[in-house]
Amino acid sequence: MRIRNSLIALFIQRIYGRHNDAMSEATGRISSGSRINSAADDAAGLAISEKVRARIRSMQAAMRSSEDGVSLIQTTEGALSSVHAMLQRMRELAVQAASDTNDDIDRGALDKEYQQLLHEINDIARQTRFNGRLLLGGADGMPPSLSIQTGPDAGDAFLLALDAVAPDALGIGDTHVRSREGAETAIAGLSDAINEVSMKRAALGAAQSRLDARVSSLEAAAEALSAADSRIRDADVAQEMVRFTQARLLAHMSTAMMVQANIMANNVLYLLVKQTVQAGSAAAQANGEEEKGSFSAVPTGEESKASEAQAQAKPQAVWGEDS
Repeated sequence: MRIRNSLIALFIQRIYGRHNDAMSEATGRISSGSRINSAADDAAGLAISEKVRARIRSMQAAMRSSEDGVSLIQTTEGALSSVHAMLQRMRELAVQAASDTNDDIDRGALDKEYQQLLHEINDIARQTRFNGRLLLGGADGMPPSLSIQTGPDAGDAFLLALDAVAPDALGIGDTHVRSREGAETAIAGLSDAINEVSMKRAALGAAQSRLDARVSSLEAAAEALSAADSRIRDADVAQEMVRFTQARLLAHMSTAMMVQANIMANNVLYLLVKQTVQAGSAAAQANGEEEKGSFSAVPTGEESKASEAQAQAKPQAVWGEDS
């Protein structure tokens, strides 16, 4: 057995390091909830996961863009609803003014309300905006065509064409109800304007339905990709807990075995030292007995006196027995 370098202890220490690393890795995965915390964990899985995440975030941006498009359409449709109501009222006034039961004074009063509604329609066309952009009439009276991004890739756009609703664009800019002839002309123009606005609102409703369907489709696709990314990247907490418990148990066992290996080396050293001490003690004892034997061979003065006294007493004892 090697004493200076304990190979068993070094081997156990290396195994303990492995278990400690496994325990740290399991702890990191449990705390973060992610199986891939760095490229070293799974390089291929990380590359796939990043592509999937980029796709998901692009879809989420497209969903927000589509929802903004829905908000824009709702703003436009609300303005057209007001225009629709005003056209209905204007036609009602024109029908009333077309009757000869009204004189010129009555028609003049009806025409005042008629003209105010006409101006209000013009104001709605010039003032309806979404995020600063005119929706129902630009500088030249025609609104712009809007491109709404509805997908994660280039070209995934929805073109929304908006039509002007100014009185001139509807063909009722010069109408009035101050006379029966003017009222009859206004009735025909207002009928066409009402039909045109109705078609515009129907087109906006169809566009809103398409964008709503697009948002639902993007939500379903993003949900599926999120599930795929979760399977690639997320950690199985139950499995990681099992790995953590196993690594911790093996680390404790390695620590106990490392202590035993060190104790074995210490026991060997203790036995060697003990044998050395015992050998030294035996040699010292043997040397002491030899010295003691050499000293006991020469009688001391007291021992000599005792021997003489015994020699003198012995004859007296024998004489006493004879007498």
